[in-house]
Amino acid sequence: MTDQPGPVRPVPHSISQAVFCPLLGCLAIALGCLGNLSGWAQESSTAQWPMFRGPGGLAVGEAASLPLEFNDQQNSLWHLETPRGHSSPVIWGDTLFLTGYDDAELCLLAIDKNRGSILWKRTFPKAQDEDFEHEDSCPAAPTPCTDGERVYAYFGRYGLIAHDMEGNQVWEQKYPSRPAAFGTGSSPVLHEGRLYLQRDTNGLSALYCYDAKTGEEIWMTPRPRMSTSFASPFVWQSEAGTQLVVAGSGTLKGYDLSDGKEIWTVGNLPIFICPSPTATAQTLVFGGWTTAHIEKESMSQNLIEDLKLGGRTELTAEDLLDLFDKNGNRAIEMEELPESRLKDAFRFVDRNRSKAMEEAELTGMLTRKAARGRNVMVAIGSGGQGDITETHTLWETKRMLPYVASPLIVDDRLYYAKKGGIFSCLDLATGKPIYQARLKVPGEYYACPIQIGEHIFLGAERGTLLVLKTGDTFEIVARNEFPEGIYATPALSEDRLFVRTKTGLYCIGDQ
Repeated sequence: MTDQPGPVRPVPHSISQAVFCPLLGCLAIALGCLGNLSGWAQESSTAQWPMFRGPGGLAVGEAASLPLEFNDQQNSLWHLETPRGHSSPVIWGDTLFLTGYDDAELCLLAIDKNRGSILWKRTFPKAQDEDFEHEDSCPAAPTPCTDGERVYAYFGRYGLIAHDMEGNQVWEQKYPSRPAAFGTGSSPVLHEGRLYLQRDTNGLSALYCYDAKTGEEIWMTPRPRMSTSFASPFVWQSEAGTQLVVAGSGTLKGYDLSDGKEIWTVGNLPIFICPSPTATAQTLVFGGWTTAHIEKESMSQNLIEDLKLGGRTELTAEDLLDLFDKNGNRAIEMEELPESRLKDAFRFVDRNRSKAMEEAELTGMLTRKAARGRNVMVAIGSGGQGDITETHTLWETKRMLPYVASPLIVDDRLYYAKKGGIFSCLDLATGKPIYQARLKVPGEYYACPIQIGEHIFLGAERGTLLVLKTGDTFEIVARNEFPEGIYATPALSEDRLFVRTKTGLYCIGDQ
């Protein structure tokens, strides 16, 4: 059963409609740039999954044979218990790389992808003062990347480290560090021998470009007035040329890869963002949802939904105390809350660190002013310079937006998942919904959807890995269960799917 999709507002703009003309379509075919741009992949071999969301950061892979039904037992070729962490696996040839952490240290693992055995492990000191304000935050969230000669791992409070394929450290970069309430999420990306890193960290924000071989800084572009962003940079190989696209603090910016100079900017976007951009040669899509833009009236409704308090139209601090203060001390301890987004963000509300949400803190949460910017997803046309908010915004939508998982482009369709289990398919050219459907798996969706052939693989935090059919009709082909839960985006290599759960790594393939 599907929900009726909401309206999408086309945005007036002066960009030439030639973006969609047949002449440019023929040119794009000649250049091999149509569709989901799988031809742009930095490494065409199906053995490589070199960075976050795979080749080109497009979340697209190829497999001649891959089971659609699997779990921690069925079609699991091997399983390896791993350190905690939310980063995704990356793969080059027969070697898989993964980051993690324990109570004392951070680590980078090299794993034999065929056998599931650890080839080597390198450790780094962990900052002892990291006090995250969300239960799902962790110090090993950024995904590493590799070019087959070196592997590059980034930890927000430690720095950026390069190792060769045998585990020898080649170089590292350290940065001035500040505590981050929700940790670090942005992953480094590689392109033509250069490594790009976005560090938006409340007062020390900058975009870096390094020589991947030596670690020498090629350029550094300050990003003033940028608060923490969890999006990763995206190399957009557009009709207008190749650019580095970076999101954060209500803006989306395009930078020159050669010198880091800003080319264009789009404003009035989400200020506190997790999803990363994705694109075809003609159209780039970016956006999402954050609680920072919820007005006080909507905050009450959001909590009613989150806490499953159906029948209520409004919620006050006194209501919350009456509902959840079990010991009568006029405060709410974490253990008094049901599983919910409010419980996950308990320390964010508990500003005085008393280990209880007091009435004043609850009132502040319910009545705070929404941040500048807005919850929205936009499509941007290529070829702009300067402020292109009005001139190159092709369409926008405010319906059913993703919170963490980045969107996916397959052919001429855009797919994305919303917290709570709503899956959307939009027409990429117009932004008009094709369908919006319930996945019947509630909770968070942290893992990005990936396309493999005619299917989309989507992991839910609760541990269900859904397989959906691509196309205009919503169809769930399989529901595969991993009881530990899934935060990380899966990786693909040579007809094998690698699924990282909260406690381990699974290799999925035909038995």
